[in-house]
Formats: sequence, structure tokens, C-alpha cells
Amino acid sequence: MIECDMSFREAKIEIAFVLLLLPGLMAIEGEATADDLAWLRDVSFIAYTPSEFRVLHGKPIPASPESIAEDLQVLRPYVDGLITYSIANGLADVVKLADKAGFNAIILGIWSPTDNYEVTMAVTLARQYPKLVRAIVVGNEGLFWKRYTLEDLQKTIKQIRRDVPDVALTTSEPMVSYLGSPARLGCEGQDFLLPNIHPVFEAWFHPESVTQATEFVLDIQKRLHVLCNKFVLIKETGMPSEPSNAAYSQAGQRAFWRSLLHRIRTEPHASVALFEAFDAPWKIEEIARDSGRRDEREGAWGWFTRSRKPKAVVEILQPRSPRKTRAGVGAQ
Repeated sequence: MIECDMSFREAKIEIAFVLLLLPGLMAIEGEATADDLAWLRDVSFIAYTPSEFRVLHGKPIPASPESIAEDLQVLRPYVDGLITYSIANGLADVVKLADKAGFNAIILGIWSPTDNYEVTMAVTLARQYPKLVRAIVVGNEGLFWKRYTLEDLQKTIKQIRRDVPDVALTTSEPMVSYLGSPARLGCEGQDFLLPNIHPVFEAWFHPESVTQATEFVLDIQKRLHVLCNKFVLIKETGMPSEPSNAAYSQAGQRAFWRSLLHRIRTEPHASVALFEAFDAPWKIEEIARDSGRRDEREGAWGWFTRSRKPKAVVEILQPRSPRKTRAGVGAQ
């Protein structure tokens, strides 16, 4: 009787323990399931800031709608999805123009979760273009750089989920924010993960370290998937094509992306966006102004130059159909 009683009590304890874990194992109410997010693998994304847009002495200089339309005409043969960073400073025009250009999906960026205009406009655009605005990314590296708080972020995500429940939601931070430095972001409230994974900023990195850099990106992606059990779309990674005096080149950029795109095709829970659409030389001075660190690489991540000329890396892309297709980003 004692042995039976002990077994019964142990069984009750185990059942109670499982019940306590279930809320954490199940999706948070309102979060999308894996089946709802299949489009993340179907669409070929590129991180997009208009080529004409720039920031000068801290002041944004908007791109004209005509220039944005020209950008999108250049990009559409190669990608059918955009990831944006903001809706302010004329960037809301991207959605309407992308719809006209035949893009299949936009992950719409909000730069600041505390900006009422951006939040309101994101909801408006998601309602106006429900087949195009498939997700909203609330914030970009703002926790890491302390531009807003986790409370700000969570509050805005809950508000947007209430207003447009059919739109997937996420945020975007450097990989260290997810892995616990200085404090782990957590997984809750995000339908999928949209991290920035940059081997270039690691101490061991050298422009010739293509294999090691590729392995690094894939390893971090796998760790993030295990951490949150959610699809991982890498928003930013890459290799700049400049400066040449530090051994960077268009050939090196092409080699990195060829390797990564080939390898990530076999990953069932991950994909990668091309980073980024156009070179942005203005970033060099602005980042130096804000951080005190001048880094020539920051202006040369683009697949195209600021004047929209394709770099060597573009040659590895397969043309995208104007219709929605099952194929993802591909390398020749």
C-alpha cells in the first residue's frame, strides 16, 4: 500500500508539472502557427531602404515616390518580398508602390514602437493591403541601443495584434539580444524571429573567412530556432564589398552569399533575406556621429550601388516569376 500510494502521488506530481509547463509549450494566444507562416519560405525577401533616402546630421532626407518606384523596378526581377525599417519620412509610400510593382509580400517596419504615427499607419496599411502586408516588424535594434524599452515593445505588439489579428508580428534585434547579452529578449509575442546575424563584427572574422562565416550564421540560426521553436528569417547578414584596402571586394561578397544561399536551402526552419538592397554611403558618417566609430564597411552592404548598378553578387540570383511561386531564394 505504501508503494502504491507513493507511485500515485508521484504520478500526480508529474501530471501537475506537465500541466504547469503546457502554457509555455503552447503558442501564446493570437500567435501564428507554423502552417500560417509557410509564406516566409515561399517569398524571396530583401531588406530595403530607398536608394535616395539618407540621413544628414541626424535629419532624415526622404526619397521621392518616383525614385522609390525606380528602385522597385530594379529589384522586382530578383525578389518578390521587401522588409522595410520605418513608415515615417515618406516611407509609407513603399507599400502602394510595391503593390503596383507586383511584389508578393512586405514585412512592414516600425522604427519606433513609441511613435504613434508609425503604429497607426502600420495598422492602416495592413488593413488597406491585407494580401501584401503579411507581417509587421515592431522596432529595429532599439532594445540593444536603448532607444526604447521591452515594455514599450510588448505594449505595441499587443496593441497591433488586437487591431490586425491576421498579420504576423515580430521584432528585430542583433543575435546577442536573443541569446542573453545584456538581457535575453525572450520569445513571447513574436510569431517568427527576425534577427540580425553579422559574422563581420566577430573578432575572428576576415573577408576570406567565407566558410567560417557561413557556418557561424547557420549555427546561430539553429540556436535561435531551438531557443524559441519558431521560424527564423535572418533579416541582416552579409559581407560588404568595400573597403578594398581591408581586403573586401565584390568577389568576396559574392562568394559569401553563394555559400550561404546554397546551404540555407536545406534548413527546414529558416530562411534569409538579402541584405541590403542598395549601398548607403551616408551611414558611415551617421554611425560615426552616433557611436564614435567610423566604419567604411557600413556603406557597402548593398547588392546594388546607390546608383542602382548591380554588383557581382547579383549574378547568383535566379529571376523571380511575376506570379507567386513555391521556390525560395536560389543561387545558381
